[in-house]
Amino acid sequence: MKRIITLLFAISVALTVYANLNHLAEIRLIAKPLIMVFVAWLYTLNTVDLIEKTNKTVLLAFLFSWIGDIALLFADDSSKAPGFYFFITGLVSFLTAHLLYITVFRKIAATSPASDIPITKRILMLVPVGFIAAVLIFFIIPHLGPMLIPVSVYAIVISLMTISAIALYNKVFMANFNLIYAGAVFFMISDMTLAFNQFVSPKPILGVIVMITYGAAQYSIMRGLSKVSLMTARQLV
Repeated sequence: MKRIITLLFAISVALTVYANLNHLAEIRLIAKPLIMVFVAWLYTLNTVDLIEKTNKTVLLAFLFSWIGDIALLFADDSSKAPGFYFFITGLVSFLTAHLLYITVFRKIAATSPASDIPITKRILMLVPVGFIAAVLIFFIIPHLGPMLIPVSVYAIVISLMTISAIALYNKVFMANFNLIYAGAVFFMISDMTLAFNQFVSPKPILGVIVMITYGAAQYSIMRGLSKVSLMTARQLV
């Protein structure tokens, strides 16, 4: 069952990319909302005790991501209504999802043994955050206009989400940390590429990068968190 759902997830991402490249709105309207449906489904299949607070928070983050996906379907032209309002709805939805991810990461870190991160390792893991922030400051911000404040706030929150993921280093199994950290970085790449595509220079290839990195982000975070949840449940037995 898990393999089938994983395959369906991959197909939904591929169909969304194909639809974006070929301007097939009907296919995109069906395929894109299914991405988070399959991610959430996989999470429920890969963990236990779904009524546990942390698991409910993860599923809530998936829900807000799903709402954001749907809103952004109608935000192709964010310079005027109604596209502007759909873009803001999507932005707020994903911002909420990131705040929920931060809550989950901080809770996991707080309930794990304290562990220092070597300074060189910390710097290396922060490099993607700094690089993407530099792209935002020097290439995207000059083009934001009235969207400057909301996009800047969003950029700060997603950076904090990635930093919260880094705080899990040595507090969960390394394989699980790598999944969560990679997911956070993929999310930053996806969102900054989306912003560049939306406000600076729209190009079909950028839309491909957005969807592939977005799918990789949500899947990686889901896999990492489900493994952490499952291991925690086993330790309590």
